[in-house]
Amino acid sequence: MFLTLFPDTRYSNGRIGIMRGIFLGLASLVLAGAAAAEEPVVMREGITACDLHVAMSADLPAECQSYKGLTRSSAAARTLTRSVNLAVLFEHDSAALGEGAVELLDAVGDFLASDVNAGQTFEIVGHTNSLGTDGYNMGLSERRANAVTEYLVKQKHIAPERLHVLGLGESAPLPAYGDDDPRQRRVELKKL
Repeated sequence: MFLTLFPDTRYSNGRIGIMRGIFLGLASLVLAGAAAAEEPVVMREGITACDLHVAMSADLPAECQSYKGLTRSSAAARTLTRSVNLAVLFEHDSAALGEGAVELLDAVGDFLASDVNAGQTFEIVGHTNSLGTDGYNMGLSERRANAVTEYLVKQKHIAPERLHVLGLGESAPLPAYGDDDPRQRRVELKKL
């Protein structure tokens, strides 16, 4: 993307070309920003509740206000997301929580339990890759979302009425990976 400020020789007045260039440049910036905002956020092992707050919360708890060099102005300027894909990876044809899931879900539980999120409801959305039939994958994705919800309720004491379960099967793949990629077997945390 570039912005041209050279006069357009097709017009007798060079200012029209400059204005056209500025308009097209700004339009491309807006479109690029919209595309970037739609890029899915994926959280992996090693995340903390503060990582989730920085991504999803307008108000940061005190312990996250200077997290990883965050300043008051950078905190105010950040773009928030309503949805985070969690790399709670599952084996093929399984809803059992995989390796690394506990650490990741403990961070999610701490995020959900914070005062900033008191009373906030979330959707736990299960996903599959494209191996298997649509109907089977729909049920499997719901079982995966239920496994995560059960962990959060039983181990992190999150009120079950704050968590809504949804299975989407293979219908919403991450665009960065192929439809049959194992990384499509994941769970998404969505603020309602």
